[in-house]
Amino acid sequence: MGDLRKKATFLAEAERHFYYQKAKIHFLKQGDRNTKFFHDMVKWNAARNSILAITKADGSIITSVLDIAQEFVDFYTSLLGTEDQTRPVDDGVFHWGLSLTLELASNLCRAVTPAEVKTAVFQISDNKAPGPDGYTSCFLRKTWNIVGDRVCRAVMDFFRSGRMLRQLNHTIIALVPKSEHSPSVADYLPISCGNVIYKVITKIIADRLSPALEQFIDRSQAAFIGGRNITDNIFLAQEMVLQYSRKRISPRCTINVDLRKAFDLVSWTFLSRVLHGYGFPPLFISWIMECVSTTSFSVALNDSLHGLFPGQKGLRQGDPMSPALFLLCMEYFSRLIKRNTSNSDSNFHLKCEKLKITHLLFADDLTLFSRGDLPSIHILMECLQEFRDVSGLAVNTTKSNIFTAGIQDDILDGILAMTEFARVFPLPMAVIEKIHRLCRVFLWNSKRAPVAWEEICHPKEEGGLGIRHIKSWNVALLAGVLWNIYREADTFWAKWVNEVYLRGALPWDWQPKKGDSPLLRRLAEIQDRIIIDFGSTEAAIQHIAEWTDSKGLVTSKAYDYFKPKLPRQP
Repeated sequence: MGDLRKKATFLAEAERHFYYQKAKIHFLKQGDRNTKFFHDMVKWNAARNSILAITKADGSIITSVLDIAQEFVDFYTSLLGTEDQTRPVDDGVFHWGLSLTLELASNLCRAVTPAEVKTAVFQISDNKAPGPDGYTSCFLRKTWNIVGDRVCRAVMDFFRSGRMLRQLNHTIIALVPKSEHSPSVADYLPISCGNVIYKVITKIIADRLSPALEQFIDRSQAAFIGGRNITDNIFLAQEMVLQYSRKRISPRCTINVDLRKAFDLVSWTFLSRVLHGYGFPPLFISWIMECVSTTSFSVALNDSLHGLFPGQKGLRQGDPMSPALFLLCMEYFSRLIKRNTSNSDSNFHLKCEKLKITHLLFADDLTLFSRGDLPSIHILMECLQEFRDVSGLAVNTTKSNIFTAGIQDDILDGILAMTEFARVFPLPMAVIEKIHRLCRVFLWNSKRAPVAWEEICHPKEEGGLGIRHIKSWNVALLAGVLWNIYREADTFWAKWVNEVYLRGALPWDWQPKKGDSPLLRRLAEIQDRIIIDFGSTEAAIQHIAEWTDSKGLVTSKAYDYFKPKLPRQP
């Protein structure tokens, strides 16, 4: 009877741990002995992670399991399985920072020992999702006296030969919804689930990289580096913008930059070039690039794997060494901006010149600081463009913001035109009305407004306060988008609209269909308004051309047309 009781207890404990792992719970109370809690969490996770419908780019909704799977496979094949052409790095940039010391370089290439392998295994978290092999680090630890010798031999063989078995480097893309409502494939965060042996290898590489990062990564970077705290950068950024609400201050500018799908778009060619540029040993670089460049992917969807394609770019989120490699890529940007802002045309943000502060990095988020003048901000934009050309990392303009203070209106218009941040999508009417409501409450101290908001937005010479009318400004920005489509500007967006939607027709002759995007429908409304106002398509084109210069439509000129007007006197 005693043996049966022990066996029952053992099986119950095994069942509990089985569902504990499946439930992905990071806390466990002593009283949670029954598996009902874990059963419920497994069911909740399954329901949350099930993808039953997807909205395609054309607005249509697909519900077929196979069609949904193909949509994700096509998306990630395009994202991770196609190589982007990048320019060579500028070797002069590397001189604007430290190089790897000989001591650190020799330490990187020392022989891997069984003790180092065991340490890496025991440092990997228990509750991470398994890769294609189905094993976790917990399994290796519990069975170390049985499998430890073979694990050590497999890992050490990689570092001796420099060759990675392709099956060992296969990766499952697990899809994590970014919000409760994730209608399209782009609304899911891809997490890479690799084989446990691969994770042990890259954990060793990451641990060896850590002292090097502390030595020569610029102080502007606060994430993923021992001894640094990301809150320090947050505090500094808050100090920078503390006085932005004051009226009479020197011109200044802060730009928050979001990099589009940062980890996924890193060029492998760029990564190899910067590792050589920093002075990493060729042997160590070969280990890294073998791990990075021999991967293949399948997409996990609704408890099944779909697709099989080789990777061509990107760093895998979930790979132990990816954060360190990404910091090394961003270090190139830090050195680039240091060099380019060292010339006489660049002026520092207030209180930044002494410490030469031009930017702060929060892993893949950037905050740039500058004096509020066109030459200085132009240099920052050139740095972002050059960095994109060499690395593949592009700015996500819809999630990037620019904050200014003390800048004259004409200069501000030039800055906004130069950065093009937040200029792609129309603002929803609910957002516009909320902004207007907040402005009214602020202006009239929460009391009933005695003057209509439309009149407040009139120019000062017409009796208003000259406050920009948000809705009209948004319309003016969208008119610029419409003009770019009309003249077939050299942008992928304009070319894509002409190719997919217009198909040889002029935008003035095109009408959106029911499934077209809100942006295209809004553009059609604006073009119809312009044609009605001017009487014909030819007259509309002629008048819009008067709002342009050599670079395109001047937003301020379009705004002068769309802004609220005083009623005509009888």
